[in-house]
Order: sequence, then structure tokens, then C-alpha cells
Amino acid sequence: MNQLIKKENPAPSDNISYFLRGYNYLSDQTSRHHVHPISVHIPNGLLPVSVIFIVLAMLFHFNPLAQAAFYNMRVVLMAMPIVLVSGYTDWKNRYKGKLSYRFVIKMICGSVVLLSSLVLVIWQIIDPAVMEGTSMTRWGFLSLCFLMLAAAVMAGYQGGKLVFKGK
Repeated sequence: MNQLIKKENPAPSDNISYFLRGYNYLSDQTSRHHVHPISVHIPNGLLPVSVIFIVLAMLFHFNPLAQAAFYNMRVVLMAMPIVLVSGYTDWKNRYKGKLSYRFVIKMICGSVVLLSSLVLVIWQIIDPAVMEGTSMTRWGFLSLCFLMLAAAVMAGYQGGKLVFKGK
């Protein structure tokens, strides 16, 4: 008689298992197709260019470079969530979630880059003249740019040490 009773709605545990299977599939594909090392090249390529453009814009009072730096910074800000999520996924999949000082440094540096880029983009929206030579806050802005760049370099260095062990 129990065989004749049809289920109309799947049990909540079935819905959870569909979610977990989907998550596991996406997580596996993210690691298999190297999303993290690919995506991390966006901020690591654009950040030095942005900082160079900001310095040049401040030195030569050339606003088009400041605008270019601002647009580059927006792309960095949009890329960072992908970088952080794919990095977390690789850490869980490839390194079994083993926490070492290298991963802690990478996580801290990634967070610094994300938060710094967010602050810099908002700062530039609020004060569009921040990169001009006459701005009173330009040195704070530039200092935050250098902090963000240093964090990106350190995260990349630690990542290189993980991938190229002993070299």
C-alpha cells in the first residue's frame, strides 16, 4: 500500500541535496578549469597600471589619466569577488582546506585589495578632484593605492610559492 502513495513535493532534504550537488559541481569546475589563476591576472595586471596612471595624473595634472585609472579600478573592484571565491574554492579543493600561514596571508591580502578598491572607487565618486595636484586628500588616496598594490603583490608572491614549491 505504501507503494501506491505518490510524493507530490520532494522532501526538503531532496532540495538541499540538489543544491549541494550543484554547488559541488560548480566548485569542481572552478578548480578544474583554473578560474582562480586566470581571474587573478585581472587585478594584478590593472592595479600597477592604475597606480602609475594616478601618479602621472598627479604629477602632470592630466585628468584623462586619472579617469583611465578610475575605470581600471572599477574593473578591479568587479573582478575581486570572483578572485576571492575562486581562491577559496581552490583552497578547499586542491589543498583540502588546510590552513597555513601562506593561505592566511593570501586571504588577508585579498581582503585588503577588495576593501581598498572599494574605498578608492567610492572616494573618487565622492571627490572627483582627489587625484588633482591641488587636492588636500591626494596623499591619503595615493597611500591607499600603494597599500592595495603591495597587498596584491604579496598575495601573488605567496601564490607563486604555493604553485612553484622550492623554486
